[in-house]
Amino acid sequence: MILRRFMQHVKDQNWFAVGLDVIVVIVGIFLGMQVTEWNEQRELQLQEISYLEALQEDINRLNEVFDIKIEFEDSRSKLGGYIYGLLEQEDFMNKKDEIAGGMLALTNRRTANFSSPVYTDLLSSGKLILIQDETLRKEIIAFFSALEFNERVLEKNSAQFVDSGFHVFVYKHLKYYNIHQEIPAEIVLPADEWGVNRQSQLLKSNVLTKEPQLLDIEADDPLWNEFKRELSWRTLSSISDGAFVAAIKERSRVLSEKISAYLAALQK
Repeated sequence: MILRRFMQHVKDQNWFAVGLDVIVVIVGIFLGMQVTEWNEQRELQLQEISYLEALQEDINRLNEVFDIKIEFEDSRSKLGGYIYGLLEQEDFMNKKDEIAGGMLALTNRRTANFSSPVYTDLLSSGKLILIQDETLRKEIIAFFSALEFNERVLEKNSAQFVDSGFHVFVYKHLKYYNIHQEIPAEIVLPADEWGVNRQSQLLKSNVLTKEPQLLDIEADDPLWNEFKRELSWRTLSSISDGAFVAAIKERSRVLSEKISAYLAALQK
């Protein structure tokens, strides 16, 4: 219709009308481009909001993982202190089973797994650029990069101080059975109940034999000092790891608050 009218105006040599037609067309094209650009920007913003909300959910899930790790390390450090206290008592030889049970329980450790599927997707797909706020984007990248590094540090600590050190020492000197039987209930995590039940089943099936856990070690044997030394290192490892994860959790809290504030601004 516009083209027919334009051709008619040219044919009639109505140059004023031709000029108006040209202006109308140009303005229409410009407005169309503006609407298209607005729609594209709106779509990108909706994607940004969607990814940030998903990332926020991942951070909340990670906070639960941090809490579990902190609780576990706290229970191990309390158990280590409790067993060390028994070794310091004059009648510690009468509590050998309790000491052995605690030492064996301390060979357990919890793997650090702080992965975020949402951040991995953003990073691998190049969609991190959807986060328009450059400062926030850099903070998100820095946090998850540090999180990956912290996970490796925690796993290295566990491998060195628990697996290669304490674990090897304990199983060299202790026999394996019923590791939580003699430990006060308030020190044993609910999650440890699975291990207790499993060991009870193995004992009933004769896969494990219930016999004295400690090898024959006299009260004045210098080996007890090695027990204390290894126990000290194991306890210190849990104390430091728990504090380490608590610091990570605090950093995640700060980032979560910044994401929440940014999302609130976007959604106004």
